[in-house]
Amino acid sequence: MPNDLPLHEFVIYQQIDKRFQIVQRGTKFQATCNTNILGGIADYALEKLARLTNEGSEVAAIYFHNILSKHVSFLCELCRENPKLFEPIARKTTFWPALISCLNDEKKKNKNLLSLLSVGRDTGINISGKQPAWNTPEVMIANNLRVMLELYRKDWDGRIAYAKRLNANFKRINKRLGRPADYQPPPAKPIRLPPELSARLAEEFRLRDESRILARKLQPLNRQNYKEWFKAGLPLLQAEQSKDFENLKCFAHYWASPVYKGKKNARALIRDAIKKKIKQALRSIAPKSPPIG
Repeated sequence: MPNDLPLHEFVIYQQIDKRFQIVQRGTKFQATCNTNILGGIADYALEKLARLTNEGSEVAAIYFHNILSKHVSFLCELCRENPKLFEPIARKTTFWPALISCLNDEKKKNKNLLSLLSVGRDTGINISGKQPAWNTPEVMIANNLRVMLELYRKDWDGRIAYAKRLNANFKRINKRLGRPADYQPPPAKPIRLPPELSARLAEEFRLRDESRILARKLQPLNRQNYKEWFKAGLPLLQAEQSKDFENLKCFAHYWASPVYKGKKNARALIRDAIKKKIKQALRSIAPKSPPIG
């Protein structure tokens, strides 16, 4: 703890130390709760530094750089000392914090860290060899569809376990409040919306539900079943990007292309071209060998 702190700042540090001690000595539940609180405090403080930096504060920029450099470096050291602790996290993401450097030795260390932690191995996407151009609109949309369909698929697979947890939580809350074990709160009153907005939302929910139902039968994305994933994702595409997705700004280059200019059926041709590229993007995102599970 820094020396010569004003009283109000001393109290803040004292509270942080108290939370830290509870994590070390308390029950598992207390440790989890207080770790969440410590994480929230750190995140909040860094967010404020980031905002000050964005507003042009040189002092904040120095602190922001120094704090992140120090702790990202510490994270990398911890990863090398205890890779098994971090590997389950790293396998499910395509990014990992590290310090960018112009020094070749540091570049080599970062590359070795990716391999040590098996970064991205369980993401279910192509991370080897030739990869898709992630910044193109078709690939970005295809990947967003993949993420949503994967959530729908896993929600369906885990629906029974989720229902059991929900019922157990209701019973625990009801017991604490002295209510019957099977008590359920009354349904919320529907919110009245303007007819046009209500109709638009109803259509959006219908399209999402259509994708959700189709996702139930999907197997993990691979280079054999990507067409099934595209078929399941098409209603979701229309729900998220509008039915007239060909008019999105990111697809303006299609309309400017001489291939479609002046043609009576340009709209239909452009829609087909976009859908074809999104379908191909799903194939390029899929891992080269089918994932397990």
